[in-house]
Amino acid sequence: MEHEKATLLQWLGFKNNFDFSKNTVLGGFLGFFLSLFIIALAMVSIAVLLMIVVTVVDNGFLIAAEKAEIIRNLGLLLAATVGLPFLVWRSIVAQKQVNVAEQGHITDRINEAVKGLGAEKVTKQVKRTPRYQSIKGVWKRDEDGELIPAVRPDGERIEDVENFEESVPNLEVRLGSIYGLERIAVDSPRDHIQIMEILCAYLRENTPAVSTVPSDPEPTRRPKVRIDIQAAITVIGRRTTKQVDIERKSRFRLDLSNTDLSGGDFRNGEFSGAMFHGARLEGAMFDASDLSGTQFYYALLNFASFVRANLQGTRFDYATINQPQVSKSGWVDTINLGKIYGICLIGADLSAVRFIGKDEVLKCTFGSSDTKLYYAMDKKRAELKQLLEQYEDAERAEEKEKSADLIQKISGHAFGKWSEYEHNDFATRSEYTEFMKALNLVGFPYSNG
Repeated sequence: MEHEKATLLQWLGFKNNFDFSKNTVLGGFLGFFLSLFIIALAMVSIAVLLMIVVTVVDNGFLIAAEKAEIIRNLGLLLAATVGLPFLVWRSIVAQKQVNVAEQGHITDRINEAVKGLGAEKVTKQVKRTPRYQSIKGVWKRDEDGELIPAVRPDGERIEDVENFEESVPNLEVRLGSIYGLERIAVDSPRDHIQIMEILCAYLRENTPAVSTVPSDPEPTRRPKVRIDIQAAITVIGRRTTKQVDIERKSRFRLDLSNTDLSGGDFRNGEFSGAMFHGARLEGAMFDASDLSGTQFYYALLNFASFVRANLQGTRFDYATINQPQVSKSGWVDTINLGKIYGICLIGADLSAVRFIGKDEVLKCTFGSSDTKLYYAMDKKRAELKQLLEQYEDAERAEEKEKSADLIQKISGHAFGKWSEYEHNDFATRSEYTEFMKALNLVGFPYSNG
């Protein structure tokens, strides 16, 4: 998808989506020359008409062959000058009709693809229910207390067989629809955002998260994702740079909120600015994906991997990473393996993350006083609280030299940027805004502004 064929306009050095609002000077020049051309065309037409009239008046209606040839040529010239604007107008109207027909065709393609997303097929199923021996309504049991099967004289077990039909998703048709929508999004940039909304809605409707309570017991293997669900994730994640630019101009965010995409493969995908609010993402793989400005509010991220993921300005507010429970020698591969810069951990539960990063990395994170940390990390954060208390005491005692020294220690502490207030305190939000400004992470997708 990244290697698109260049169009004629691109070959000539123009953009497909030419922004006329940013080229008003060029538009003024073109408008001026177009006006001059129209005036010149009108003057030529009038001049030719006058020449014909003068020739007829001078020679009468019985014109010699030589003069007749001149008049005929002048007439052709007049017809050409008068007919040129109508020819241009007709071409414009024809092009508009072609555009309307093309858009109608694209609309039909979208409608057909959307119908395919709900495709189902009927499969025949067989249900076998074994019979058991009983005496006067009381089940007979063996020495181990198990029910005794009813058998035929030849020793074969007796079973009740029920044939029934069941509707299941037609994965083949749905896959075709998903890839068809991807092609439409490439062919028609104006419909790209609409296609992304359709695919996101498909994921939300087909994978709703029942809850974000961690699995108990802990899962022993990565959850399996249905093939059509994974296809939709892959299509969304491989959007081109041009498509992402369209989204950013419209401040559009992928909405994958309240989905259960546990085990999903998001690797190498473009998910910057996406919303995973309340999503269940146990065992999901975000390795090497772009998650800049992505919002994981209240998401369950246990066992999710973020190796080399771009975590610039990523929001993990109220997210949960509390499994697996690690020992002193244990290690959990999670957000600590991503490229951390300006992440937000307000109110998050990171009790299973033994190590977030070195002090230089921690200085580029932001959290609140109710962010849950691994006990060793929490102990380090407690040092900051002690420094703050000492600073307040020094201020009350008006010990300026000691206060200045403590301020320097606080600002250089690994958790020095973290708020001493809880997540719902207005001061926490205000401090976070200043934190992001200091890192130059402002505007979309880091905020809605």
